[in-house]
Amino acid sequence: MRTISERARGEIIVREDMHIQSIVNGNVHVCAGGTLLHQGMIIGNVLLESGSEANIFGFVKGDVVNNGGKLTIFGTVNGTVRTEAGTTRIDKEAFIKEIIDLQAPMKAHV
Repeated sequence: MRTISERARGEIIVREDMHIQSIVNGNVHVCAGGTLLHQGMIIGNVLLESGSEANIFGFVKGDVVNNGGKLTIFGTVNGTVRTEAGTTRIDKEAFIKEIIDLQAPMKAHV
């Protein structure tokens, strides 16, 4: 597992197992086959592709978009968690500013 334990700037591409323990100033893109373990701070957006996985224990100052991965949030997202596809699990102790689940059934207003 690759570990980032020093401050990083710019986009991070996750194609394998990666552990982020520090501050990232930039977006994090989790590709198919990649797994992210996040315990630091991301100042940017997190994007999951189909076939990826992310476990967020830390803080994200930005949006998290799940486009077909397996997403679990235990920490804080000071932005929107948007599920386009895949599975998203949010722990009861997590803090999320806004949740949009495009897989949820629409309810008709009569």
